[in-house]
Amino acid sequence: MGADRLLGTATASTTGVWPRAVALLLPHALEEALRRYWQARKPQLAHCAPHAQALCLEYYADPDTARRWSVTWAGLSRACHYHGYELAPTQVELRAWRDDVERVIGALVVARTQ
Repeated sequence: MGADRLLGTATASTTGVWPRAVALLLPHALEEALRRYWQARKPQLAHCAPHAQALCLEYYADPDTARRWSVTWAGLSRACHYHGYELAPTQVELRAWRDDVERVIGALVVARTQ
């Protein structure tokens, strides 16, 4: 995952930039996993907007996976938007989100093969 490389190689020249870059890459990984899930389970949904796909997820996968996808995506979405009065996400927060993304992706891979 590209976010892993940024988390592991932050340098002085990328200070202030890499946290938002990681926060931008992680939701894309979630959306791609969701698209692949739908491509395997119900291909016509793979072409819908991610929000619509997430709403349908509860009925095709388990509710816990749907909830975790939505919570993780919402947190990352909030982190991606720059607000002058807020600090960028910390490395600890980004690693926690990365771990959440990996768990959700793993759950979607398992669910699409069932």
